[in-house]
Amino acid sequence: MGNPEAIPQREADDLPPAEWHCPTDPDTLSERLSRRRRRVRSHSSVPSDGNGGPVGVARYLSPGEHVIYATHRHLVVLNSAVAIWLATVALGLVGGLASRTYRGFYLGQAGAAVSLAGTAFLGSRVWEWWVARYVLTNDRVLLLEGVLSRRVHGVPLGSVLDTTYHRTLTGRLLGYGDLDLNLSGRPGLRKLTSLPRPDYLYHLVMVLTSVRDVDGRLSREP
Repeated sequence: MGNPEAIPQREADDLPPAEWHCPTDPDTLSERLSRRRRRVRSHSSVPSDGNGGPVGVARYLSPGEHVIYATHRHLVVLNSAVAIWLATVALGLVGGLASRTYRGFYLGQAGAAVSLAGTAFLGSRVWEWWVARYVLTNDRVLLLEGVLSRRVHGVPLGSVLDTTYHRTLTGRLLGYGDLDLNLSGRPGLRKLTSLPRPDYLYHLVMVLTSVRDVDGRLSREP
């Protein structure tokens, strides 16, 4: 299943390269750092609120923190739920047809109940998929999930040493993959699964961590 909310390639092309060789001159370094910040613009594949940020995210942000990228998991995570729903619909049809031959066994009603149960199951999975999202801010990587009980998992970018992403053959064909965060000896969100365009998020994290490293270098200089 594809992802209809993929970010256009021309927007990804606006990003600076992940590899960045820092100049030694502080003035040149500051100028390139400012230009790099401006080029990391906010992109989101989830609905936005009136302030331009993703719906339901602002309440979890700290002062001065803003969203750079937000996305749902890839639609492939719904494949098993869709398969179960199709199976229950098929059973419902079989029960409805069999009820014409075997009257008195309530096969039609049983088939309808199975189909309704499958539809409710699919609806609950779609709702869970819709409310769950990965959010990248200028300070953290967050996973928001949960329908009745909201859960927020996050890790500060300052603890991310490096990142890797990988795709299976199916992931390459359908456009999804996983992103692993290598953290500096602390617990937290370490793996982002079933991401649409994981290379894009990988690139963003690399840009932000390089900006963090340059900020730290500038703050230590006299």
